[in-house]
Amino acid sequence: MQIEPSIDATIQEWNELNLRCLSLDSPRTIMDEVYTSLKQNETSCQPYRCLESHSISSEMRSKMVDWMIEVLSQFGSTGHTFFLAVSIMDRFFGQTSVSLPPSQLHVVGVTCIFIASKFEDVHPLKLKVVWEKVGHRRLSEKEIRRTENFVVSTIDYSIGVPLLSEVLGYLVEKLDVPISIKRSSELILVLSQVYYNNSYTPSQGAASAVVLACKSLKQFDLVPMVYRCTGYSEPELEGLVSRLYDQVVNYESRFKNFKSAMKFMGFRLGGVYGELFTFTNSEMQQDQERLLAGI
Repeated sequence: MQIEPSIDATIQEWNELNLRCLSLDSPRTIMDEVYTSLKQNETSCQPYRCLESHSISSEMRSKMVDWMIEVLSQFGSTGHTFFLAVSIMDRFFGQTSVSLPPSQLHVVGVTCIFIASKFEDVHPLKLKVVWEKVGHRRLSEKEIRRTENFVVSTIDYSIGVPLLSEVLGYLVEKLDVPISIKRSSELILVLSQVYYNNSYTPSQGAASAVVLACKSLKQFDLVPMVYRCTGYSEPELEGLVSRLYDQVVNYESRFKNFKSAMKFMGFRLGGVYGELFTFTNSEMQQDQERLLAGI
């Protein structure tokens, strides 16, 4: 990954960096305790080879995840809802003893959206809405309910597990990063979910995404703070940072027909100065330009 730091740093920048480092040394907060709990209880974001016992291909799964982005964006669901829906689906595929055909992917995906929305959204999707607007009346309400029971019982009713978005929320608040770094980190993780076999934990993924976002926007002074805040070292995460970088830059060539993230999340891939994303939101774009200009 060809992203190198600049050696220049003004006295003001160093003072700001020192203040941030001091804040990392301050007494542990409830937020820190939550992060510790998340890290202690996390497992891999995606069970290894979760489709191995099914006739559902990785390409079919990727298409479903892309569709989840579209559906949940249109209904105004939170980022947590998306990451939870994908997590439930992958854990279900990895744990069920039933070999599923491709024809079952749609009802499983719709049902995982329904479960995640009930768990995360302030105004969750109602069954009637899921039946009519999400499933387009191709699935009966009874079938959705039956699949819901099958899914939650298969994952032993462990719906609320540590999510990438939860760890990311902790990091961006703890480090007080600019909004364009926060958004870039989120987009890196959203795109990564479309890929199959992401064998990393939420804390590893979130930390690596923030490191990559900081480097792409030339905020190299923040990178050591990410490692310090998460307890990871650079050698521990450098391989994952590189992999996430490859996933982002190769996304359009790898998934030529998957446009939901770009369409509904307000960005396009690449930028004039080597940044990973160009935002359609003017405030986000101005913040990104400010960082790249070193202002």
